[in-house]
Amino acid sequence: MVRFHLEPAGRERARAAMLDVARLMHDVPGCRRFEVFEPEEDAEHLWFSELWRDRASFEQHSAERPAAIAALARTIAATFASPPEVATYTVLA
Repeated sequence: MVRFHLEPAGRERARAAMLDVARLMHDVPGCRRFEVFEPEEDAEHLWFSELWRDRASFEQHSAERPAAIAALARTIAATFASPPEVATYTVLA
């Protein structure tokens, strides 16, 4: 999961770009789920969660990220108020 702290002026631009990434991720081999979360009472943060078939699929995507997704990632990064907080989990059940 990744938590993004956004500059208020860039929130809508980041939100739109994240939703575009989510649509593109549906076609990425090995990506089982990509979801964007918007806290109901927190206008400064957005979250996303990815579920991958296996670590190899995630690593391949990270190494070979499609140009469209990379461009959207740069758009999102321009709206950060601070670096993203990244946490990696293993699904147990």
